[in-house]
Amino acid sequence: MLKGSIIDQDFAEHAKTRRLLAPAFKAEVLRQYLPRMARDAHKELEYWIEKHSNDSYLDLQDEIKQLTLRFAFTLLIGADFGEDRELAGKLVGKYKDFVKGIFPFPFSGWNGMAQSLAARQRVEDDVIEVIRKRKEMLAKGEKPQYDDPLWLMLNAKDENGNGLSDEELANECVLLVFAGHETTARTITAFCVQLLRDPSLFDRLRFEQDALAKSHPLEDGIYYTNEHLKHMPLLDATFREVERLYNVVPAITRRARTDLVYRPTDGGAPVLIKAGSLVSWNVTATNRDPAVYENPDAFRPDRWLDSSIKNTSGEEGDLGAVKVSNFKLATFGAGHRVCLGMQFARMEMLAIGGLLVRDYDWMELKPGAVLVEMMTPQLKWIDGVPVNFKRRVQA
Repeated sequence: MLKGSIIDQDFAEHAKTRRLLAPAFKAEVLRQYLPRMARDAHKELEYWIEKHSNDSYLDLQDEIKQLTLRFAFTLLIGADFGEDRELAGKLVGKYKDFVKGIFPFPFSGWNGMAQSLAARQRVEDDVIEVIRKRKEMLAKGEKPQYDDPLWLMLNAKDENGNGLSDEELANECVLLVFAGHETTARTITAFCVQLLRDPSLFDRLRFEQDALAKSHPLEDGIYYTNEHLKHMPLLDATFREVERLYNVVPAITRRARTDLVYRPTDGGAPVLIKAGSLVSWNVTATNRDPAVYENPDAFRPDRWLDSSIKNTSGEEGDLGAVKVSNFKLATFGAGHRVCLGMQFARMEMLAIGGLLVRDYDWMELKPGAVLVEMMTPQLKWIDGVPVNFKRRVQA
């Protein structure tokens, strides 16, 4: 389903592709996206109210997915949606079967792979059209208004002066569209669900946002700057805890470069893992390891504000307030194969999560609605997250 992209590569091929992609995801580059991200998110949330003016309830799960898909296309690969607010919703329907082939369930009569391959082709067709328009700009010596990852990838060259082929660009953009919206949407939705379950946490987060607006004036009175991200410790810690307990990818697989010997900590017999073997590890179990996390099944954002965690050497270029090594919280992977889009995703979570808490009231769940989650194969709320969504009325 993600054939030919960096996630499907190993060893030298992976290292080459990562060198070409890495400049597009450096912290200094990502910081340029935040003002636009905050403005676009605010417009989208206002559109939610307009779209649902005749219905007091909207499904946060559905709307957040449309918002992050819009961001994946506009901020990551530079598609121009203009003011067509409904296009993202149409694309969600167009691509809805894509994820079925990522983590397939072999049920009787299941034809998810065929559906997924068809959806992937639809994504690729749209991506190729965006690339074509960008290459026309490049040929004319023109430059887009924003240096998004696609533009930087088009201009990237290796030590021999070679760049990514059209096919390689298309494969990477398909990955950006999928990874740039599917996982982020589910994490932000899980954040909203957790606040619906714990209104006192919502109140604490709103207090933090209100205090931030007073101590660090907002751009145009609404939008975040990069400086604001450093002063949202509780919001950042809440998303870290959401990542830990609601990880949207159940397992991560890597290929062994050399022969390895795994020695179980329980004293069991060593296991030889031969070079070339695929090795998967359980993200859910890792994030709930009682040897690492006290009371691991409890949702406790404040654990990430504890000095023993907070003083841990954070990842280079981390854009938030809470600095944590990916080897302590490895939802995005860790080491030289850590997710390239991790910081973009975290920036997006903080921007959208902060706006939702600060400027809107949505803590009233539709009567009769039950928040039941399941992995299908990714995290999903079966009946959605229907809430009464309206602008906050300041006292």
